[in-house]
Amino acid sequence: MAESGIIDGSLLTQGYFGVDWLKPYALFGLENTDHISNACIWSMIVNIGLFVVVSLLTSQDVDELAQGDLFINIEKYTNSPDVEVIPREASVQQLRQLLIRYLGSTKARKLLNDFDGKVSEKDDDNASNEFINYIEKNLTGAFGSASASLLLSTDIRRQNITLEQLNDLLKQTKEILEYSQALEGKTEELTQTTKELADVNTQLKQLDVLKAEFVSTVTHELRTPITTIRSFAQILDKKDDIDPKTKKEFLTIILNECDRIRRLINQVLEVEKLDVEKVNSGESSSINETLKIALKRLQPQLEERGIDLIWEEKKTDIFIRLNQDKVLQVLLNLLSNAIKFCDPLHGIIKIEVDENILSREVSLKFWNNGQHIPEAYHSKIFDKFTQVKDGNLAKPEGSGLGLYITRKFVEQAGGSVFLTSSEEEGTTFALLFPAD
Repeated sequence: MAESGIIDGSLLTQGYFGVDWLKPYALFGLENTDHISNACIWSMIVNIGLFVVVSLLTSQDVDELAQGDLFINIEKYTNSPDVEVIPREASVQQLRQLLIRYLGSTKARKLLNDFDGKVSEKDDDNASNEFINYIEKNLTGAFGSASASLLLSTDIRRQNITLEQLNDLLKQTKEILEYSQALEGKTEELTQTTKELADVNTQLKQLDVLKAEFVSTVTHELRTPITTIRSFAQILDKKDDIDPKTKKEFLTIILNECDRIRRLINQVLEVEKLDVEKVNSGESSSINETLKIALKRLQPQLEERGIDLIWEEKKTDIFIRLNQDKVLQVLLNLLSNAIKFCDPLHGIIKIEVDENILSREVSLKFWNNGQHIPEAYHSKIFDKFTQVKDGNLAKPEGSGLGLYITRKFVEQAGGSVFLTSSEEEGTTFALLFPAD
């Protein structure tokens, strides 16, 4: 206005009211800039300053909170196009007319026929959010989002959100989060269950392999003594001129093979009982007495292998809460193993029995100077049909049930079995029982 002469032109050279720092083209002393830059700088300063001051001095209403959340946290809503933070209202008839006006009657009818949702009848002219979104989507596809928003601006109104509606929205969001967390927990449970089922399946496969090995082992173990018995029985039957000494040797072999079959059958039957029987009978037995019986039975094997046995009998007898038959079988199993795997040139077996009065525990140790058992097999060796030979798992020589039965019997008495083994110190099986 000053440049065109409508007002006094001195305003440009002397400033408002003659104040030099209020000259329009050098406001507050900002000189050497073109008119557009000068105006832009001061307009932005004033506008931004007012925006910040008013924002700090006033509080948001519910609509502004919802709009702000939609603007700032848009990622929450981009994957859910049907979610309306601020509910919208529109007339079904007006939206139909809008489609016909801008897309033509033919295409508009086709789009309305293709709409999967329910369009309100004339007596209820309020359009659903689904229908509003459908119209907006098709107009956006034809004209672009900016133009579509402009076309719909006069026909779609945004409802005012009450505090109660906002609370409902927050509750729904909380429920969705809780449901999502619950689903995550269920997913973790299913993952764990799947892993457990896979482990069980692996164990079942291993048991299947063990069963096959067991059938093969037992069949072999039964066939060998039966063949021996049959052979010697045929000799005794066909030859009448056998001298008494030879006949007695043959009969001794037959009796030993019969005992071997009996032991094998007893072990198999014992395993079947162990899988059902869980409680100790409560009977007690003497360690000294039972050890004497076991050593007497194994004396021929000790002498045949030339094994030195070291055992000092305790003057005071020690008792454990396990019946004598089971204790005897435990001792026979451990001593037979020690004999079998002793040093073949000069075998030594040492037995130690001790009672700790303070802890009321009884310990039995069976040491031999034979081959050592690698640490990786210290737990596996007590499984069914398992045996270690030359530092590796091997097919059992026998039923492969001895140590399994031993561990079960000891656990029935409330005790534990421990194994230590090394190339330098040999192998030791240690049994720990509560004293009776």
